[in-house]
Amino acid sequence: MKYRSIIFSSEMVRAILEKRKTQTRRVLMLPRWSTGLWEHFELEDGADENIPMTICQNTGCLAQIQCPYGKPGGRMWVKETWGIDPNDWFPNPSPWDINFMLNKIQYKADWGNEPYHWGWHPSIFMPRWASRLTLEIVNISLEHLQDISEEDAVAEGCHHNIGLVPAPMEPPEYDGISARQDYRELWYFLNAKRGHPWEANDWIWRIEFKVI
Repeated sequence: MKYRSIIFSSEMVRAILEKRKTQTRRVLMLPRWSTGLWEHFELEDGADENIPMTICQNTGCLAQIQCPYGKPGGRMWVKETWGIDPNDWFPNPSPWDINFMLNKIQYKADWGNEPYHWGWHPSIFMPRWASRLTLEIVNISLEHLQDISEEDAVAEGCHHNIGLVPAPMEPPEYDGISARQDYRELWYFLNAKRGHPWEANDWIWRIEFKVI
């Protein structure tokens, strides 16, 4: 079975550990060779499925876009912000060294806003052996970002004033009365600076998962 990595913020890791988060949404990124997204594609049996398809600009061939996080039944290991005392670090660890370091690793999600003496390492640099969370994909679907329902926003770990966003990032017309509005604020904080604001209403992968 192939394992793929997925990055979560410390606030999202905390929501997963507290069993409040069972979904995540990630922007669908088109391949460089793609001419654009086909929203629907008619299969041979005549069924109209919401399958992301594209045409290769070089060959003209129709191709399905695969979710980079895998398929239902696949597994993802979580990358999160972490830290360790440099004196407890081994650059080329043996299995014994790894067992030793696992007992020394600190995770920012467990510390909240408390500073760590040795400083935090960005989640992108977390090695596979240091990950403490493995998720199994239950379902993957494609939808527009703004199609998220109140129920799904709760499954994203949101509800009013839960404190998922560490700094005020209120989008226009934010009323703060629903989980969906809280998710909108969270999306602004995590993705607007990356060029994917809420208003863009991007196509996203809707990934349901469970903790193994």
